[in-house]
Amino acid sequence: YGLRERVVGSDIITSLNRVTGLKLQTNQPDVWAELRALRDMMVKQRMKLMYMEARMTASESQVGELKMRERREELSITNTELQSHKNTIDGLKKENKALMAAVEKQNKAKQRSRGRVVCHGGQTECQ
Repeated sequence: YGLRERVVGSDIITSLNRVTGLKLQTNQPDVWAELRALRDMMVKQRMKLMYMEARMTASESQVGELKMRERREELSITNTELQSHKNTIDGLKKENKALMAAVEKQNKAKQRSRGRVVCHGGQTECQ
């Protein structure tokens, strides 16, 4: 339809409405109103998307920070355990050294008391 036919058709509907008191609906949708509604909906969806992307980025950043903090704590615990084990090993080495010195001292004392040389394994002659 041309513009003139639409205007004339619209005038006829308006006249019928006045005469009959009925409100007739046209079957032709308002395309511009639909487009505006779609545009508004799209703007809202874009805003929601931007908001969700920002939240996701913040969450990913927070997860990364939490993982780093957890790794630092694990490393600190591991270092503490390692230092504890080193201290235990050092203590055992000192204790072993003291025991070896005591055994050596006993061997020398036995040698003096018997007047003979005692070799490793209790042999009287050393090679």
